[in-house]
Amino acid sequence: MTLAHAAESLLLEGASRALRLGAPEASRRLGERFGALVGVLGVRRRVAEENLRRAFPEHDDAWRAGVLHAHYRELGCVAAEYARMVELVNDPDGGVASTVEGLEHVAAAHARGRGVILLTGHYGNFELVGAALGRSVPVDFVVKPLSNPGAEAWIARRRAACGVGVLSTSGGVKRAFAALRAGRCLAMVADQDARRSGVFVPFFGALASTPAGPARLSLATGAPIVRGDRMHRFSLRVRYADVDAMGWAYYGNYLRWFEIGRAEMLRALGRSYRSIEDEEGVLLPVLDARVRYLRGARYDESLTIETGVVEASRVAARFAYRVLGEAGELCALGYTEHCAVTRDARPVRFPTSLRDLLARAPRAPADLVARVEGPAGRA
Repeated sequence: MTLAHAAESLLLEGASRALRLGAPEASRRLGERFGALVGVLGVRRRVAEENLRRAFPEHDDAWRAGVLHAHYRELGCVAAEYARMVELVNDPDGGVASTVEGLEHVAAAHARGRGVILLTGHYGNFELVGAALGRSVPVDFVVKPLSNPGAEAWIARRRAACGVGVLSTSGGVKRAFAALRAGRCLAMVADQDARRSGVFVPFFGALASTPAGPARLSLATGAPIVRGDRMHRFSLRVRYADVDAMGWAYYGNYLRWFEIGRAEMLRALGRSYRSIEDEEGVLLPVLDARVRYLRGARYDESLTIETGVVEASRVAARFAYRVLGEAGELCALGYTEHCAVTRDARPVRFPTSLRDLLARAPRAPADLVARVEGPAGRA
């Protein structure tokens, strides 16, 4: 270990102890301030700014700067959570994941005895969520070792204390094969540059090298891939114009909120509805729309609209939605199905660029449609 590495390790240990002194929320706030400072210092700022320009060309520099500032604060919050990783994972009150959708798919895949590949990206504190999942199924993290051995040992101790195993990418694939044969779950992230060893796919108008390791492992072992993701979220508030004479949100507004959620999800992916209509020359009329109402929303209540793609083919796409109240309670479920037509109402296939867009959109739980169509009381 070099002198610089030793100094960094001591600083890391000292900061970790300081962050564990206060309440978790105070630690997160301190981490956010630290993250904001890192942003001011310009760490990897040029790379982040260029990526935001590629992802959101329709927004101005001020909007992208706001997103980047929030991102640095979130990174600082994630760093602070590592100091309390064991405490947070074992929080009995849902401090890490208040609700988990689709855990039955992991359990069903695990029951086949071939192991499971859990695939995700760098969404917030993905290791914390993976460790929480490790309370239900045996999980091994596939990780690239840090260059500082002291820092690597520090984080390894926390992973071990959370009950998860670690497989280093530098150790070859034999241990990964052995873990899958033993019925364990391998947690992997696949959203970083794989350079020459990856598969190049179109991404925001450029070819991006994507890791092929998870797919190769799955093909070689028969272990299924279960993707960890979440639906797109957009918040809005119930207005006076949205409620009926009884003070409840008018039932027809839920379909309008679905449209808002769908449009904002596409916008977050880099395309607006208008750009699709103008540049591709297609419209996306609704073929079918269904809503299941579970709890009414009131005036001035803040709602969260969750949107995801259920399925998409060359000729149709189905989007599913959840409307959540202020306390996270489920107000409504629904879905809409769309086809593509020209401006003179002639049916056409979805343009390739639109299919590519929907392929990387957030996914809705596979059973959400069944919950909408199922018998009353079963949602």
